[in-house]
Amino acid sequence: MHSWQEIISEQNSIVLHRYESTMDEIKRISSTSCAREHSAFFKGLAQKLVFFSELEKKLTMGYFNSSTLSCLKEQNDTIYKELYPNGYETSFADPSYCVKLFGNNIGQLLSYVYSGIFDCHGHALNHKIYRLYEYAILLLRLHEYASSTEVTYEGLKAIVEEHQKDEKKLQIEARVMLLERFSHDYSYTTDIILKSDLSDPRYLFKYDMCITENEIKMAKFISTYPKQEIDKLAGVIVDAYIRSFIRDNKSPSSRRTVYIIYAIGNEVLVRAIIHKLEAKGYKTRAHWMLLSTNINSQYDYDHKFDNSILIDKDYLDAQYKVQLQLFEEYKDMLADCSGNIVFRSFGEKPFSPSFMTENLKMDDIQTQLFQKHNMNINRVYNNYIKRDETSFTIIALPSPEIGHSYEAIFKDILAINYMDNSTHELIQQKIIDALDMAEYVHVKGCGNNVTDLKVYLKELANPLKETKFYNSTAEVNIPVGEVYTSPMLTGTTGLLHLEEVFLRGFNYKNLKLAFEDGYITEYSCSNFDSEEENKRYIYENMLFPNEALPMGEFAIGTNTKAYVMAKRHNIVSLLPILIVEKMGPHFAIGDTCFKNEEDIPVYNMLDGKEMIARENEKTALRKSDPDNAYTYKHMDITIPYDDLLYITAVGKDGAKTDIIRDGRFVLAGTNALNIPFQNID
Repeated sequence: MHSWQEIISEQNSIVLHRYESTMDEIKRISSTSCAREHSAFFKGLAQKLVFFSELEKKLTMGYFNSSTLSCLKEQNDTIYKELYPNGYETSFADPSYCVKLFGNNIGQLLSYVYSGIFDCHGHALNHKIYRLYEYAILLLRLHEYASSTEVTYEGLKAIVEEHQKDEKKLQIEARVMLLERFSHDYSYTTDIILKSDLSDPRYLFKYDMCITENEIKMAKFISTYPKQEIDKLAGVIVDAYIRSFIRDNKSPSSRRTVYIIYAIGNEVLVRAIIHKLEAKGYKTRAHWMLLSTNINSQYDYDHKFDNSILIDKDYLDAQYKVQLQLFEEYKDMLADCSGNIVFRSFGEKPFSPSFMTENLKMDDIQTQLFQKHNMNINRVYNNYIKRDETSFTIIALPSPEIGHSYEAIFKDILAINYMDNSTHELIQQKIIDALDMAEYVHVKGCGNNVTDLKVYLKELANPLKETKFYNSTAEVNIPVGEVYTSPMLTGTTGLLHLEEVFLRGFNYKNLKLAFEDGYITEYSCSNFDSEEENKRYIYENMLFPNEALPMGEFAIGTNTKAYVMAKRHNIVSLLPILIVEKMGPHFAIGDTCFKNEEDIPVYNMLDGKEMIARENEKTALRKSDPDNAYTYKHMDITIPYDDLLYITAVGKDGAKTDIIRDGRFVLAGTNALNIPFQNID
């Protein structure tokens, strides 16, 4: 079984004797001007490829130490500057610009090809000469075709498909990506953390991503933050990860490798976490899938469905076959995966895209094929990285992008993350005891919020030993503060409304989701003038590839301290859902929190009762009709406390018990949750 380095070396050796001559051809294109219609496109693409080829040769062990910070920043800007909003509209990466120059279809296809050039940054850093060669060959074939005949969309697409769908290429890249994700042999990102001088921000440019002033400021700030605070936060995170197995009644078995996904700039903290995990007998890997500042959300949105160029049944079947073979081949490596610790960064401004008709889209047949493929790939993954033996912990920290109060917000977020679990657990148990008596929960908004929703709950067979809600503290999700359940779909009916909400990078105005028997039947927002555009916006970014989604979770967040902190800094719209979901009732559309774990008994730690609401009518299909059991979506949507008239538990006999009234907790034993409100009332 080959290691990552051996595969790269082997693939490089195959092309080395042709690589230089091929790059000479690319250099010729990069410096030649002609009057043909597509000349500027090929010249621009060739210039970028030459840049990456020359960069690969420079990247010796001492390169980053011998280059100045300003030089490294200038080099990074050279790669990504055309993706910044002020350069994007005249970049071939913008489908609208390409269509304007070359017409529909051809323009879209060429923009798709051009967007792939940014992957070459990673190929250069990892000395994947064979990938640079592959891209050069594609460019040469397209250029030769465009130079020798009348250009047609069909002719260009045939060349692109032949290149992208090559079976051997699919196998090699799938193997490399799997090793980069899970193998200890691939240590590039881990070495950055453990072997770099983290007080010198030049290390940031070892990543194959856009490095902005945000990453530089964050790295400088974290590297000078008091060491005892960094160690304390690292300890909180590691303890939460270890507790998550106990909380969810899971056995980690012999799995000992923890993968860390983080926002670039947090390396000092990640290093502290690695050391603490290793002290407890775990192995660690800095994940290859990292996060950095999104310099242009419109670019990402414009290329969201680029894979529609390739998607057909044969292509997806070939991908599935390759993944199945590789997971079986590397099953011993995958068997060591314990789970993930994930850092989210927040502070970016809410984004509402411009709808561009030039963007690629999937048709109905492709959408159905993609949905089925997604289900099959997830099954393969879950068969080898079993949910009952793995866990995760997620935490969010602010980015300097949040503004001038960054340092104060960072300090306050740490205080939120350090909150006491036991105090909240006792108060949350009072709420659960009341909810266990309810047939359904009635949630109603106030003021401009027109939410009016009844959420039906699973019935208890033995109330002395069973409960409907999980008493959640800070284990898989930091910070502390929610009780949650998987609601019954039948009977769950009404309207969920948010005046404005920020979900997974997208801003929604006046979002309305109508539920009937647990499923979304109607949806609308007011981001755009056209009702059709508003519906498309919600479908593409919330529902896709599903036509409708069920309500997978209902929860009541109890972290009023986080809410008040957010109001004081005026950052409610900038907080990630990880924190926002603790700041009021929230509803998840999609799967339940127990996807693929429904048959693992889970008990509340405080009273020992089994939390039995782990499935709904849809996920109950997992054994009889697995293709229709899961949506592989889960999006939390929170109503702020101040938008609530009431949350009321309603029993079978009609008896009503208020949990929240006029935005404040009124249930006996929960008044302590209202104390933070005194700072804003």
